[in-house]
Amino acid sequence: MSKKWLLALPILFWLLSCEGFTTTGSNDPYSDHCYGISKKNAYSYMFFFELDCPYGENCKTSLSFIGSGVWDTLDSRCFSGYELRLETADTSRIVLENKNYPIFLTPDNHANFTFIGEDNEEKKYDIDLSGIINSYTVRGDSVVVNVMDNCRITVISTPQNIEVYGNVYPESNFIFSANESIRSWFGYDCIWHEQGSLKKDDLNIHAEIFWTK
Repeated sequence: MSKKWLLALPILFWLLSCEGFTTTGSNDPYSDHCYGISKKNAYSYMFFFELDCPYGENCKTSLSFIGSGVWDTLDSRCFSGYELRLETADTSRIVLENKNYPIFLTPDNHANFTFIGEDNEEKKYDIDLSGIINSYTVRGDSVVVNVMDNCRITVISTPQNIEVYGNVYPESNFIFSANESIRSWFGYDCIWHEQGSLKKDDLNIHAEIFWTK
C-alpha cells in the first residue's frame, strides 16, 4: 500500500501545482490564480494604437501592447503578463500588458517611446503616424484620402460601408463625397509587420479622422 502512495505522490504534486490544477476548473495560464509577472522586455511586441483626430486639433492617442516570448526568471509557467516602464519625453510610468495608456505625439506626429525592463534593457521605438493623420485633403465637396500599404479606410455612406485597401486605386488615392457620408470622420486601419529597430514587432493602428467640425 505504501508503494502505491509513493507512486501517486508525483501525480498529486503536479495536480496541485500552478500548471496542473486550478480552483476555477480552467487550465488557462492567464486565469486569476496566476500572478507571475515578467518585468523583462519581451522578445517582440504587438502594439495597438487608437487615434481620435478632431479636425484642426491634436490627436488623442492611446497605446496598449502584448508581449511574446517570456524572458524572465519565473519558477513556473504560471504567467499573467508583462510589467514594464514606459518612458516618453514627458512621462515615465509603469505599464501592464493589455491595458490602454495615453501617449502624446511629437509635433510631427511621431510616437517616440521606450520600454525598460527591470534589468535596464531598453527597447526604443519611433513610430511615424503622420501619413495616417495627414492622409486627406478636402477639395470642395470631396475628400481625397491617400491609402497607404497594408491599410484600409472605412467611410460610412448611404446605402453601405465603403472599404478601400492600399494600392487598389491609382496612386493609392480614394475620393468620396462628403455630402454622401453619414458621419464627418472616416476610419483608417493599418497592420504593419516587422517594425522597430530589430524588425520583430507588429503594429495594429486604428484612427478616426474628422475632416470637418
